[in-house]
Amino acid sequence: MKITALKHLLSVGALLIVISLCTSVLCINGTDTLLNMILTENRSAVKQKDQNKSKTVIIDAGHGGEDPGAVGINGSVEKDLNLDIARILKDALLVCGYSVVMTRDEDILLYNEGASGTKKAQDLKNRLEYTRLYPDALLVSIHMNKFSLESCHGLQIYYSGNTPESRALAESIRISVNERLMPDNTRRSKEATSSIYLMHRSQIPSVLVECGFLSNADEEKLLSDKDYRKRLAFAICNGIVSYGVSEDLIINTEE
Repeated sequence: MKITALKHLLSVGALLIVISLCTSVLCINGTDTLLNMILTENRSAVKQKDQNKSKTVIIDAGHGGEDPGAVGINGSVEKDLNLDIARILKDALLVCGYSVVMTRDEDILLYNEGASGTKKAQDLKNRLEYTRLYPDALLVSIHMNKFSLESCHGLQIYYSGNTPESRALAESIRISVNERLMPDNTRRSKEATSSIYLMHRSQIPSVLVECGFLSNADEEKLLSDKDYRKRLAFAICNGIVSYGVSEDLIINTEE
């Protein structure tokens, strides 16, 4: 008989306390000094877990350069919000003891002048190449959503169907964000179809986080706020850390 404990259980008590404090401090104070102090506590929790198997995270800030991505009803540009959240997430993960690789750390699209294929096709292939260069990493792609109905709102996560770990990672992030920022969000994690190039082709644990709907006025306003983006990035970070340290919860027995 095979028994598999849920990888995404947020079972590390220290992490729960630390990230709850992180959210509270961001709401009240928001100073980088206090955030660094809280993240130092988080890093200590990570170091106590030798079972943490995934120590490198590839952060993919979607779009860039000539490709703005979605544009909000009040003018927010997806590529800029993606990059800001990605940078905050990078700093948080570094403090937590992870190695971080950014597919882009500036306002560019990843293509080579004169190369074959469209700029967008080159961009996607070049982003996918990072997953081949770092086969033991996790991939977290940051995006914003947009839909014709302004009422649509809430974070949505898509995961690669190529590895079971992708779903566990998606669930860990979803639970962390919902508990700390979006208690009323009922959107479930979904397996990506072939329409999501990176998720469909990646062979490492991979998730795409649609952080919210820029077509919703209230959510666009939140996402345009720096402190909210910090809280969101730290909630995503907590989900990644919780997934990593709970790798030792996997129990396989055969009878």
